[in-house]
Amino acid sequence: MSEAPLCSIICLTYNSRPYIRQTLESFVAQRTSFPFEVVIGDDGSDDGTVEICREYADKYSEIINFETMDRRESLAFGKVIGGLNFVRTVASCRGKYISICEGDDFLSGPDTLEQQVDFLESHSDYAMVHGRGTILIQEEELLCSSRKFEAKTMQGNVYNALMETNFIITCTVCMAAEKIRCFAKMVDRNRDSVLFCDYFWWLSLAAEGDKIGYIDKPWGTYRIHKKSMSNKGGFESTKKNIRGMFGIREYFRQRYGAEYTSQEMVLYYLMQMMNACRGLGEKDKYEYYRNAFEKRLIRWLDRGYNFQPDTSVMQLEKGRHGINLF
Repeated sequence: MSEAPLCSIICLTYNSRPYIRQTLESFVAQRTSFPFEVVIGDDGSDDGTVEICREYADKYSEIINFETMDRRESLAFGKVIGGLNFVRTVASCRGKYISICEGDDFLSGPDTLEQQVDFLESHSDYAMVHGRGTILIQEEELLCSSRKFEAKTMQGNVYNALMETNFIITCTVCMAAEKIRCFAKMVDRNRDSVLFCDYFWWLSLAAEGDKIGYIDKPWGTYRIHKKSMSNKGGFESTKKNIRGMFGIREYFRQRYGAEYTSQEMVLYYLMQMMNACRGLGEKDKYEYYRNAFEKRLIRWLDRGYNFQPDTSVMQLEKGRHGINLF
């Protein structure tokens, strides 16, 4: 690793053994016109992830840097899940830009890194860029597109759009390194905060006026599976996570304002719960949230209000209250 990399791929792992090979293969397959590095930070895995990462670090020592830590030390850091691993791994990144892809996700094509960096190099007024992602529901072997909005709503000054829903797929993101280093310092200073997650980072950038770019190309695949950190603990944990997202929105609404009503936020919440229940295979709970959503939406439309739904979660038929989900 003698040549300074222009971009670092940061990869945080914890017990990702079934998926980490596909992740790492997507990194080493990148074709770039510039030097890059892969910095893997393992959070104390005990399922064989460490051994696979070391295998790749030995085989591709010119680009891969691998570090692991004691799980007890990580858990003692604070309430931010994986916070210490994040802080340390970011500190090890040497690139001008940092591309993000966790250990159970993967980059969708060999030109992802080249396209990400090319955008940021040619748009110095942008702090970050993201692309189109694919969502893989592992247990159902189902692929879904993350294309939720018109491209014009997903780039530039996107604060209000992000306050409605998080349309940014983390494994498609590349950002200026100084921005993610600022986030790492925030985590280190606020170890007991439960707000910190990727959605908080995107909103922080947008709220402060940083522009976010979007390229409508498939850059990454986000894997949803029952053992992932975001789904760990099943339905109740997922419900807690989604409520936490709305807590983040309330934090930013109070600090920066927002262009939405409480009724609209309830509808968005119910939609996200439907999507989560489907991903977890919770059919009864899915029907519960679907019925609650339909009832609220019908009342909302009957009052003459307009609601633009997330088309990755649902589709509305033309005609009065004709609702088809999936």
